[in-house]
Amino acid sequence: MSRIGWLADYFSPAFNGGAEISNALFIKEGRRRGHDIVEVNTFDYNMPPDLDYCVASNTGLIEPHKINWLLKQRYIMRLHDIRSMPHYAKLFRFAEAVVFLSPLHELLFKERYRLPQTLQIPNTLENINQYKPLKKKHRAVYVGNLAPHKGFPNIINYAWANPKLPIDCYGKSDATFQNLPSNLHLKGTVPHTKILKILGEAEYFIFLLSEPGTFSLSMLEAYLCGCRFITNEYEGMWTWNMPWTNRSQIKKLLQKAPTVFWEFIEKRIALEQEEIMLIEKCREAATKNEACSAVIPNIQVR
Repeated sequence: MSRIGWLADYFSPAFNGGAEISNALFIKEGRRRGHDIVEVNTFDYNMPPDLDYCVASNTGLIEPHKINWLLKQRYIMRLHDIRSMPHYAKLFRFAEAVVFLSPLHELLFKERYRLPQTLQIPNTLENINQYKPLKKKHRAVYVGNLAPHKGFPNIINYAWANPKLPIDCYGKSDATFQNLPSNLHLKGTVPHTKILKILGEAEYFIFLLSEPGTFSLSMLEAYLCGCRFITNEYEGMWTWNMPWTNRSQIKKLLQKAPTVFWEFIEKRIALEQEEIMLIEKCREAATKNEACSAVIPNIQVR
């Protein structure tokens, strides 16, 4: 068992955005595997001692002192957003690896930064088999924040251009919208249990991002519920080379994502432990004035 710090701006259930829901699922798997995982807020001054490893997730609110603390740890980064942060160049420089959610996600960062080792591990969902198609109704739905960067203005324009298609939008908004097309309906927020039925019955899921995305959980839910898509080239999920026509096979692949993630971390920790054992063997041999036959692997330990 290892003691691992998971660094992020927010955690579920206090905040339930896509990143927080995804992190919670990966943290749950780590704890199931026996790890002691400490959730560390980026803006919290309390820094846990005696960590074997760290995972730095979204760190948009990170304080300078927490950056300095993180640089003294062994860590990987698991990113969710496409935003560039001033501290990313430094964190990438000393990270052992960076985990991206899709090929498009990685490409966006490769164009801007010099990266260490990278992994592509997709988003996934808990209880994935609960998502299934129902009897479809001719309508499109959107689930998510009604925000410009999520492409809501594009949905409005699409509704104007396609007045015969009913479009129901579920989610919160900080703005007030007026003079919307008559076929566009703002439904507000609803419990997730109802979202499953809504997606299961919808013929289309509309998702017209205004900027490149990583791997939307709402898109994944809609796919598993059998929706057709009104979308554009900005969604990272489609950049995965997966057998999208075989929904049951996709479910099996996605269920492996947390396992792949933790197997990588466990191998990194095991390598360090192996190096420590070899160093101790050489020290013991030196005290006995004997030659050390151990071969120290070329491992970077920070």
